[in-house]
Amino acid sequence: MQAVRPVSCALLVLVVALESVSAFTGKATTYGTNDFKGGACSIRQSPSGVNPTHFVAMNQQQYANSCGRCLSIKGAKGTITAFAADLCSECGQNNLDFSGNTWNAVTGKTPGIEPITWHFVPCPQPKPAICLKEGSNTFWVAVQAANVRDGVSSIEIAGRKGTKIGTTAFYQADTNGKVNLSKLPVTVTSVGGVKTSYTVSLKENQCTTAK
Repeated sequence: MQAVRPVSCALLVLVVALESVSAFTGKATTYGTNDFKGGACSIRQSPSGVNPTHFVAMNQQQYANSCGRCLSIKGAKGTITAFAADLCSECGQNNLDFSGNTWNAVTGKTPGIEPITWHFVPCPQPKPAICLKEGSNTFWVAVQAANVRDGVSSIEIAGRKGTKIGTTAFYQADTNGKVNLSKLPVTVTSVGGVKTSYTVSLKENQCTTAK
């Protein structure tokens, strides 16, 4: 793994501090499912150290770059860490739609509408992985970065700027047959602006730990 831009400890402290004060007050609902893989983000791997059934659908206004990001959510029953895996287009700003287990852990109540507070937090055990989308080949490559500390804002594939695929966490690039999927350069830029470059050996529809 090669860090493209070094980040000072002071800057990381500032980022964490800013995250901690950017709290949102909203309402929670639940859509019942506990399988994160069926969501609009098309996430292939949940964040390490987070219960894979503790996920949310993000409202439309705050959805951008939220896929896979971790959140601290507080409700009537308690506070948990969850992650964004889906889109709730009908939810208003600051509102979240919970998986069934997230609802039970945060509210402890029968399904309805409940007040919550939440904010983005660094994922607890970041160990980035690069996931190769089915259908990828040497001419067209689509990847997503999973388990990134502060979420993903962009991805470069073999030096080419990736284009986001719809609402998913995947980025695609036309590579003109000039890449080797067993030794693919990928650069991930986090929501905080930190760029990290990897060279990974990828297999279709699988995630590979980035080193």
